[in-house]
Amino acid sequence: MKNSVKKSISTMQDESGNQLSIAGNWCNLRNSKRFRMKTLLKTITAVIGILLLSSAGLITQTSPWNAPKESDALVNPLKNNTASVEDGKKLYVQLCVVCHGDKGKGNGVAAAGLTPKPADHSGQKCQSQTDGAIYWKLTNGRPPMASYKTTLKDEQRWALVNYIRTLAAPDKKSKGSASK
Repeated sequence: MKNSVKKSISTMQDESGNQLSIAGNWCNLRNSKRFRMKTLLKTITAVIGILLLSSAGLITQTSPWNAPKESDALVNPLKNNTASVEDGKKLYVQLCVVCHGDKGKGNGVAAAGLTPKPADHSGQKCQSQTDGAIYWKLTNGRPPMASYKTTLKDEQRWALVNYIRTLAAPDKKSKGSASK
């Protein structure tokens, strides 16, 4: 490899008149077969990795996100607790608004770049879930949705559930917290 690489050095001046040296051997190295082969292998490996991850559903989730049936049995210990709704609102503003928007419609500033799109917390699909199912999703997450299992205490996650219930459209509020 040493013999095939030219060791030419070009010089030039910068704006301040300082002398700069540029080694010419980088260009020769870049054009070498070995460099091109390594680059090609890295590209192929990256493409295969992306294809495997996307086919496994790890990059984009295309299947419906359903909490396990056992989560429906979880009982909200803060149900009808108005103080927890206020606590939930504060957490929602801090953690959720960026993706779900201030009204919970899934239209936050980060929503455009996410796949799948954030849930509409005001809509029937979210509001028809049990408190336990929503709590389970907040606890476990699914990309791009974060898991709050270690970030938030149980009471904080239940407070978020209670606040999410307040985001329901007026005609959906009566159906939202029904236990299935």
